[in-house]
Amino acid sequence: MAHTETTLRESPQTSRESTYDALIAHTTLVMVRYIFLSVEHRGQNDDRTIALLFHVCCEEITDLDYIETTKKILSVFADKLRNISCLTEEIIKQLIDSIMESLNCLFLQAVKCMY
Repeated sequence: MAHTETTLRESPQTSRESTYDALIAHTTLVMVRYIFLSVEHRGQNDDRTIALLFHVCCEEITDLDYIETTKKILSVFADKLRNISCLTEEIIKQLIDSIMESLNCLFLQAVKCMY
């Protein structure tokens, strides 16, 4: 008993260090547990964890948006050309076809870069 009391009295620094180490260990375990629970929660409640299916659906939606947006822009462009200039329908059709061809090339290049 006397030896233990002497050890504690002689090294209060060691006692503080082990308390600090215990706090760090406890905090680390709490954070690791939180990470595991977060991963489990996300796996059950978040559609993004379906991975490939989620990305395929998102790509399909963005492709539809892209196609619809392109159609709307080109129809507005054609209407403005008809109203502003004295271009014939044939010339307007050639312009739109040329733009569509350029967009298709750009789209194919973008797809090739993704894979």
